Amino acid sequence: MKHLILTILLILTSCSKHSDHETTDEYPTVDEIAAGYLEQMKGLNDETLFEDACDRLTFLSLASSYVKPFDLSRFEWRSGEWHRNYTLCYPGSSRSEISFDGLIGVLHYAWTNNDRTLVDRMAAYGRANDWVMGEGDREITYIPQLEIITSDMITHFAMLEIRPSYSLSEGTHNEHIIALSAWLKLRYTGFLESHDLLILKNLKRNPLITAILARVDDGNQAETIAYLEKFPRDLPLETGWESWGGCPQYLYFFLLKGVIDGK
Repeated sequence: MKHLILTILLILTSCSKHSDHETTDEYPTVDEIAAGYLEQMKGLNDETLFEDACDRLTFLSLASSYVKPFDLSRFEWRSGEWHRNYTLCYPGSSRSEISFDGLIGVLHYAWTNNDRTLVDRMAAYGRANDWVMGEGDREITYIPQLEIITSDMITHFAMLEIRPSYSLSEGTHNEHIIALSAWLKLRYTGFLESHDLLILKNLKRNPLITAILARVDDGNQAETIAYLEKFPRDLPLETGWESWGGCPQYLYFFLLKGVIDGK
């Protein structure tokens, strides 16, 4: 909680803006690998592509944002009520029925698909339930930062016709979730602020953070492109890539490609 309060205050009081920059490098090899992965994914079902059942919403929603469309409707059991899977995970296989991980993925999906009504539904559910977003351990399901994110996203949707808050808790995936929150903000505002960068630069560095920081520096993505060019040509289904839980290796590839593409 102390981390959450501190980071919200830092972000709300920040003012210096660091604009998004297009990638300055060419990357035909990365495009070739991506096309090969998409071809190999044809005919594979969700269970094959996303092995971890109780993290399926997290990675399926991100794949729907950066790889190809997937059906997320089965995960929203009632209006604004999202679940880890289309079958129960809590209490048998998880400490909670939803987490920030899955919802930040859904918000990326909403922005990609210009789906304001999805954000409206999530915000309405959050307000009605005091921002406890599902059953299970309250430490996981109480996500008040969604009030800031959804409100900011709705404002930016209106300007087109989230301002994320970051918190740290136990787990090897947190650097990636915070990076996704920052990337979401960069997508819908076109900039990050000084305190956003301070947070990112003080995290343990991973390829996603490196790519995001390059976008608000000078657009030089040579390091990320070199990393992606080393990926195998055969669709890599290995999970836990870069120490991120059930994240498949191929999805990590597409997330980084999404950053350098500026999607």
